[in-house]
Amino acid sequence: MNTLRRLFCCVIVLLATSACARTTDIIEVAYNPEFEGKVASGAEAITVALNVEDTRTLHRDRVGSKENAHGEALAAIVSKRDVVKIVTEAFQEELQRQGFAVGESPVVVQIDLQKFFSNFVPGFWSGTVSGEVVFAVQVRNENLKPFYVKRYTGGKDIKGAQIMSGYNVKKAIEPAFAIAVQKVMTDENFTEGIFKANAAIAPDNRRKPDVTANAAPMS
Repeated sequence: MNTLRRLFCCVIVLLATSACARTTDIIEVAYNPEFEGKVASGAEAITVALNVEDTRTLHRDRVGSKENAHGEALAAIVSKRDVVKIVTEAFQEELQRQGFAVGESPVVVQIDLQKFFSNFVPGFWSGTVSGEVVFAVQVRNENLKPFYVKRYTGGKDIKGAQIMSGYNVKKAIEPAFAIAVQKVMTDENFTEGIFKANAAIAPDNRRKPDVTANAAPMS
């Protein structure tokens, strides 16, 4: 009787696990920066237009997939919020932290989102969840002349994972995201590209300094 009960319990667990593996997980992806942005001298005189585009050729509908023991995708793990929106907010926050204004401008920071995904690599006893985020970054001006172009990759491995779940994907993709943004924003050549693009535009299109704050009151 006890053997039958154990067998029955095992069957129930297997059925429940199978059903869970085929159910979509929805996770809240957050931007948690691991560095302190520094104000760039002269940035207060520059406005940049931030444009983020989704250029992913794979997995545009998910940030991970539940997989079986053979590596076959079973169900999607998706972000609750639009990934492009999350990326846009992160770069806007960091550009403003450096002192730049973000708005309409002939100086354009173009961010192409090429990858935002976590893979599961099975091991002997456990697996590794590998998160990776890739950006192609370009700084250009009103004449579409590029002043800076580079590709950045952020990665994070979570070892000891037993299953590919939304929880494990979140643990891998959030640090990978933060690392990728950090690589962009701490690259002095990226910041220099913004200053070069601004210097090359027509003077009438440049941001005017706010002198009203320091103006003497009229008598």
